[in-house]
Amino acid sequence: MKDFRYEQINENQEFATELILALPGDTVEKHYASLRDVLDVIGMNTIDVHQLTLLMGSEMADAAVLGTRPQDQFEVRHRVQVGCLGIYNILDEVVPCAESEDVVVGNSTLSFEDYFECRIVHLLLKIYIERDPFNYTFGLIRKLKLSSFDLLLKVREHWPKFESLSKLTDSFIEGSKAPLFDDRDDLVLFVNNMENLEKLASGEYRENELLVHWVKAYIECGTDLHLALRDAALSYIDSHGLLTEDVREYVEQGIEFSRLTQFDLNNYSTANEGEFSFDFLKAEQLGYEVDPEEIKVDRVTITASYSEGDLAIIQRITDQWGTETLLQIGRLFKQYNMLRMRRDVIEIDSGGRLTTPGVGGASR
Repeated sequence: MKDFRYEQINENQEFATELILALPGDTVEKHYASLRDVLDVIGMNTIDVHQLTLLMGSEMADAAVLGTRPQDQFEVRHRVQVGCLGIYNILDEVVPCAESEDVVVGNSTLSFEDYFECRIVHLLLKIYIERDPFNYTFGLIRKLKLSSFDLLLKVREHWPKFESLSKLTDSFIEGSKAPLFDDRDDLVLFVNNMENLEKLASGEYRENELLVHWVKAYIECGTDLHLALRDAALSYIDSHGLLTEDVREYVEQGIEFSRLTQFDLNNYSTANEGEFSFDFLKAEQLGYEVDPEEIKVDRVTITASYSEGDLAIIQRITDQWGTETLLQIGRLFKQYNMLRMRRDVIEIDSGGRLTTPGVGGASR
């Protein structure tokens, strides 16, 4: 069963779609087919996957409609609903209160382990697809008539080779499982502990795990993110017999060009420099779906940096939103689309002369 909708979300040709995981009859294969449809066929670049919850009064939570208890149809866990909690003074007694929800983490065709494997793929979608931060690579995949989603699955295969990415995955799964209780009575005992409720209210417990680990990936695993995509792309393209020498060089240099020009919260005030033999600025103007042979050039040096005006904008918005916690940074990334905030790029010839003004910058 599929359930998704999509819409254009702004004038920059960014499109969003929403799906639900673990609907009745859902399987890993069916869920991946839905993701492949919205990514490869419809062309979405923002994909939100919601977790199925059993709402009181709905048919999925009604034993009379189902013919069995919902717990017999679904694997259910209990958790505190985000934002629905508080500490109140009732008749001179301090009372912790919270609403809970029943979230489906499996069914007769989707195991608990399969559910979390799908959640890891959702994290990959967030990191690599949301608003096209790696468009030089995925544009080539589209040009070669290959599947962007299948490339993501290949990236998933390569992640365990990189220690930082393995740790990121473990942290994501651990954080995703932590708020889930097998027994509602255990959840009640947890909520009735004042210290626990205070930590829930402050955000220390029950974080948005996708948002937090999206940020952790870029803050703590930036180099490995690029290397994993490089290795996966070369392997995937080669498996289809399309890995020419020009394609190999384009993939490797495109990954490096992306790394040098991409926004890096840890270091955005200094200029980056590199040498390339493809015109990546032309690739951007052509929408990234290019034949590497057609944009090959004599080797040139590029420098990538932000202007003084751009740096002032970045400073202002980071001061406004804060960068002390991963949640703050996540909101900053989402609000200002920081990962599309590329450095300005200029090409320099062997005599040190400017040859080509670049594109990018915070004020664009």
